[in-house]
Amino acid sequence: MDEIMILLPERLYILRDLENQDLAVDKEQYTIYFKHLLYPYKEDYDIQIECEYGANFGKFWRIESFPENVSEFDLKVVVYGFYGKKLAEKSTKVKIVKKSGGKGKKLLCIGDSMTQQSYYIEYVARKIPHIKTLGTRRLGSVSHEGRGGWQCRTYFERIEDTGNTGVSPFMFPKNIAGKDYYGSKIFYDSLTKENEGMYRYMGFTREEPTPGMYYIENGVLGNFSTGEKIENPEFEFSFSKYLERHKMETPDMVSILFGANEFQRCPYSQAEEAIEIYISYMDKMIASVKEADKNIAVIVNLPVVGAEQYAWGIRLGCTSSAKQYEYVLKCACQNLLEKYDNRQSEGIYISPMLLSCSPESGFKKLASPESLHSDLLTCHDFNWVHPSPTGYMQMGTVLTGVVEEICQR
Repeated sequence: MDEIMILLPERLYILRDLENQDLAVDKEQYTIYFKHLLYPYKEDYDIQIECEYGANFGKFWRIESFPENVSEFDLKVVVYGFYGKKLAEKSTKVKIVKKSGGKGKKLLCIGDSMTQQSYYIEYVARKIPHIKTLGTRRLGSVSHEGRGGWQCRTYFERIEDTGNTGVSPFMFPKNIAGKDYYGSKIFYDSLTKENEGMYRYMGFTREEPTPGMYYIENGVLGNFSTGEKIENPEFEFSFSKYLERHKMETPDMVSILFGANEFQRCPYSQAEEAIEIYISYMDKMIASVKEADKNIAVIVNLPVVGAEQYAWGIRLGCTSSAKQYEYVLKCACQNLLEKYDNRQSEGIYISPMLLSCSPESGFKKLASPESLHSDLLTCHDFNWVHPSPTGYMQMGTVLTGVVEEICQR
C-alpha cells in the first residue's frame, strides 16, 4: 500500500480570541478536517490527536477555547488501522497569535476566481481591521489581483486582452520602465460604463495614458506620443515594475492561491507533469516578489479540494471526477509543503487553507428531485470547486492567523 500523506505543515498559526473578556463576544475557532488532512482518507481509520488543547471530535480536531499564558504547543496526528496497527504520524508546532489590528500593514492577494470572489480577503480585513489590501482590482471593500479561470502561469502569458480574457498586471516590455508602460489598449478601452458589470472587467478603474507611455495592441508595441511601433516585443514578468506602474505601496506580504484551474481536468496520467509546471510558475512568481523587495513575506496557500461528485457532474458532465481532482490537488499540496514549508526565515509561510474548509458546509447545497418520477428531494453540493461563504470564511480563518503572525514580526 502506498504511504499515507498527512498534509500538515511544520507550523500552524492560529488567531485567538481577545483575552480577559468580561463578556465573551469575541470568538475564534480553528478546525482541521481529517478528510482533507489525509490521502487516502478512510472512515475506518482511527485518527488520534496527541495534544493538550482542543478536542478530537471524530471527523476533525478543533480549538475554540484558548489557554491563557500559552503561546505555543505541540500537536501530533497518529493514524491507526485495524488491530491497532500504526499507519502514519506527523507532528506540528501550533503558535497562538494574539490580535494586533495590523495597523500600517499591507496585504496583496494574487489568485483565481476564489480570490476574485473576495470573501476570504474580506474576512482577513474584518479580523485585522487596520490592514490595507492592495491590488488593481477592487471588489466590495477589498483590493486584490484575482481573475476567474486563471492559472498561475496565466499571469505570465496574458499580455493583452484579445478575446474576453483580461490581462496580467505583471507583464511588461523588456527595457521599458514600469511607469512608461500603459498596458493593453484594448483592455483599457473596454473599461466603460456599459461594461462595468461584465465579469472580466468588474472592479477595474479606467486610466488615461500619460505622454510618452507605451501600449500593446494586436501584438504590436506602440508609443502614444512618438507613434513608434515595435513588432514582436519581448515581455517579462516583473513585480517591481508592477509596483512602479501602479504607484503602489510595497506590500508587507503577498498571498498566493492557485490550483483549481490547474488540476480540475488533469487526468491521473498527467498529474506529475502538471504539478511540476504548477510549482515552476509558483517559483517564478515568488522569485519576482523577492527580487522586488526581499523583505516582502510570501504566503503560499494550500488550495482546497472540491465538492462531491454530484456537483462535478452538474458542471463537467463526464469530463473529470471529484476523486481524481482530490488526488492530484493533494499531491500538489504535498509538493508545496516539500518546497516551501519551514522557510519562515526566508519570509515564506504556508497557509493550509485545505485543512479547514468543511466537507459538510464548505460548499453550497441544492435540494432537487431524486429523479424525474420521484417526489423525494435529495440534497447535494452544486458548485464543484467554489466554496460556500462558510467555506471561504474558514479559508480566511487560516490565512488570518498567518497574516497576523507576519504583522507582528
